Amino acid sequence: MKIKISNIEVGKFSIRDKIDDDHIREILESFKIDGQWNPIIVKPGNLRKYELIAGHYRLQAAKELGWEEIEAIVKDLEVIDADILSLKTNIMHSEMTATERGKVINKIITTHGISQAELSKKLGISQSQISKLLTLALSLHKSVADALNANKINYGVASIIGSLNLKDQSEFLEIIIDRKITQPSEATSLKSKFLNNTIYTIGYQGRRSEDFIDILKNNKIKNLIDVRQSAKSEKKPQFNKEVLERE
Repeated sequence: MKIKISNIEVGKFSIRDKIDDDHIREILESFKIDGQWNPIIVKPGNLRKYELIAGHYRLQAAKELGWEEIEAIVKDLEVIDADILSLKTNIMHSEMTATERGKVINKIITTHGISQAELSKKLGISQSQISKLLTLALSLHKSVADALNANKINYGVASIIGSLNLKDQSEFLEIIIDRKITQPSEATSLKSKFLNNTIYTIGYQGRRSEDFIDILKNNKIKNLIDVRQSAKSEKKPQFNKEVLERE
């Protein structure tokens, strides 16, 4: 059925952090050529108004085209079911980032007191998937979330990074990107090394100072303990304490 756009209220079931203007442009151009073939979904509101559940981009495109009416499906739903339907339709259309999905899932769980198992059945996704999405939404440092949304890292690798303390995530992210890690198994292995407090030994005999420094940097060694009786070498002054400190 067609309903007046002026009677549609937006906001209560809006679930995105940001609006993708490019996606709105794509829908707008599609409307010009093919018309609207996918109705928005609304629920009855107060005073003969409707509350938008799904189709925020379609509604915005229709507004920009100057339409007065839009095709809609009206569903008389409880708030929890409207929240779940809004999330489900957006997951199906891939219009949300993983972190956005996780935030909405957390909102539904905390607001309505629904369990992960029950929500899993309603959304049609596994409980482990819900757990991962919650980790991405609630446990990621902003730098990691930004890297994920910019496709610099993938979902599986982001989950591994998210299992670290917030204070360690940015540093570990740099290592992941620097080494071009794409497989969760590789990230897991690297995480073990990252968290390892083992003390390593290295000597400079037979090494050039540049190679010595490169070995330390490539292995992300932060602290170097000099066990020599004197932190100076007459034969190899390039390994003196003050020289190494500058590196």
